[in-house]
Amino acid sequence: MKVLRNVALLVLILVLVYIALEIITTFVFPLIAWVINIVITLVLLVAIGVALVYLYRKLKA
Repeated sequence: MKVLRNVALLVLILVLVYIALEIITTFVFPLIAWVINIVITLVLLVAIGVALVYLYRKLKA
């Protein structure tokens, strides 16, 4: 149950960071917002993947 709580907390943090970065890129850098959005999305997907692999290995051990 602790692993599920950690995953839920990680997802919540990543979603909030994503929303904040969307707001910042939309209002501060509107001309290059699409490039920044692609980079941010890829970074978040990699972070989620790394976190899931880490938690899976920790759960198996």
